[in-house]
Amino acid sequence: MHQRLLGWLSVVCFMALPADATTLYKVINPDGTVTYQDERPSRGFAGRVEVKDIDPDANVIPIERFPPGTDYRVPGPLDATGTPTPPRPAP
Repeated sequence: MHQRLLGWLSVVCFMALPADATTLYKVINPDGTVTYQDERPSRGFAGRVEVKDIDPDANVIPIERFPPGTDYRVPGPLDATGTPTPPRPAP
């Protein structure tokens, strides 16, 4: 029981850590083939290596916030152009 609780606690703590920058390596082989990998190629690699530092927080789209009391819902179904369609009359 304690091991399971400790396991879940460590997972939760790990998820709460901020994401650090990630380093990718653009590896260009002598024949021109380009691959990306997360580990540096071996020292004897004959091609070219470019280091790419990626910031995971750089490409975040903020969530749109609506003021309290704003009705942000779409009033009914949309047609193909995205315009709300009028409600159909009851039969």
